[in-house]
Order: sequence, then structure tokens, then C-alpha cells
Amino acid sequence: MDKYYVYINMFNEIATLLLAAFTGLYMSMIGTSGGSAIMLYLFDKLKIIKSPTAIAGTMLLIGLLPLGLAGIYDFYIHNDIDYRAAFFMSIGLMVGIHYGAEYGYLIQDKFGPKTGDRIKYTVTAVIYGFLTLLYISNAYYV
Repeated sequence: MDKYYVYINMFNEIATLLLAAFTGLYMSMIGTSGGSAIMLYLFDKLKIIKSPTAIAGTMLLIGLLPLGLAGIYDFYIHNDIDYRAAFFMSIGLMVGIHYGAEYGYLIQDKFGPKTGDRIKYTVTAVIYGFLTLLYISNAYYV
């Protein structure tokens, strides 16, 4: 085994740990999905995970863990949880995630891995661009 390979793997593990810690701080301030957006981008740019499909699978696995329990107590104390909205959002997310995964693989199979990845990146960029505009309007035009 090449010693540079060991160093690269060690860098990826340390970078992943630091990235997750930073994202955890951010997620507890603005919500889980915002933190996930950061992780998606940085996992790809740092080449920690090999493809957008593997990133999606990894993020869904992370989402299975009850990570929010670590921070939810403070929101519970301050009565800042809308249980009804959380219930309906959870149902909607389950349906959307199921079909999103299905269509993600359909795109990959139909267009090939390289073009499929490009399509996924484009869709993600459009969605995050739109969300960025919404956040800017909320920040400056409240």
C-alpha cells in the first residue's frame, strides 16, 4: 500500500469529520436541509464521495439516524416546533425521496453516468439558485 494513499484517505476522513461538525453547527441554526446543501457541495468538490448518486445515498443514510434529537431539546423548551407541519412534511419527504431515488437511477440508466451526473448537478444548481434568491429577498426585503 502506497503511503500517499494512506495520507489521502486520512485527509478525507478528517475533512469529513470537520465538515460534519461545521455542518452540524449550521444545521442547528437554520435546519437540516440547509446543512445538507453544504455537505452535498463540499463532498463533491473535495471528492470525498465519488458521485452525486453516492452522495444522495450517503445523505439518506445519515438522515435515517436521529441526529436532530441532539438539538431538538432547545427548540422544544422554547415551544418552537410545529408538530402538524413536521408530520405532513415527513410524509411528503418520504414520497418525494422514494420517487427521487427512483428517477435518479432512471436518469443514470438512460443517459449514462457522466450525463446523468451532469443533469443532476444542473437540476440541483437551478433549485439552489432559486432558493438563494428567495433567501436574499427574505433577508433584505422583510
